[in-house]
Amino acid sequence: MSVFEYLPESWKERLRARCGAITPSARLKNLRHAGFSPRRIIDGGAYLGHWPHSRTRSFPKPNYFEPQPSLVVPLQDLGRRLGNARLAPVALHRNSGESSLLLDKSNSRLVGQEHSGSAPIRVSVSTVADVIASNGWPGDFL
Repeated sequence: MSVFEYLPESWKERLRARCGAITPSARLKNLRHAGFSPRRIIDGGAYLGHWPHSRTRSFPKPNYFEPQPSLVVPLQDLGRRLGNARLAPVALHRNSGESSLLLDKSNSRLVGQEHSGSAPIRVSVSTVADVIASNGWPGDFL
């Protein structure tokens, strides 16, 4: 475990910038200056929603995709605080249906039948197109 994990996202961003890294915020700012202006962003595997929450100045309306049942309520709370976020409690996949999700903090992942080791949980999976169609979301995404 690193000390970096305990820092607020805004501090991490500043440290990366001071070290000369091209940060996600800088990339998004460059896209905005180039005339790219989607009204929503997709965060597939949102976990706690830090990434879009920290980018709300550039792209103000996040859409979270997060299949972990324990994270649905915290993301719904964040969406209510932001007032403009949407949540689909599914994992993004090339097909809609169900799959196995191996839980591993912020590195959870879909696994196949051949997986051995800790027991995965069953979760719903969906394509972005199916979520947009079933929820009536507009298709203006990054």
